[in-house]
Amino acid sequence: MEGINLVQMWSVVAIFLFVFEIATQGLTTIWFACGALVSAILAYFGLHVVVQVIAFVGVSIVLLMKTRAVLVDRLKLGKEKTNTDALVGEHGVVEETIQPLTVGRVKLNGMSWSALASGEYEICKGQEVRVVRIEGVKLIVEAVEK
Repeated sequence: MEGINLVQMWSVVAIFLFVFEIATQGLTTIWFACGALVSAILAYFGLHVVVQVIAFVGVSIVLLMKTRAVLVDRLKLGKEKTNTDALVGEHGVVEETIQPLTVGRVKLNGMSWSALASGEYEICKGQEVRVVRIEGVKLIVEAVEK
């Protein structure tokens, strides 16, 4: 590619992608920025443009596939608790007896929720319960021993 300094072009691409990654923090464009950086190094050493493009694509895809999942999990990106997820572990009081495999009602944080027992047992009205998990719009609860 005459007239174009490939080292500068790959460097600009890498810088743009690094800046974009910093702005979005999605752990996606950083791998392509690394690929562009590798291609800039290859361009500096005079390797053919086809080799640079193959290196860019290869390095980007390998880094994306091999490291993104590990870093997303380690950095806990996108795993903030939602309002309902934050209810897991909270305690409430049964407003309407929960029969085995039948929906009852639980008052939790001032709100009334549909609830099922986590096992096949009855939880009587007035009993304290703990939220084990949430399925759809129903709390799955277990009785709290006093």
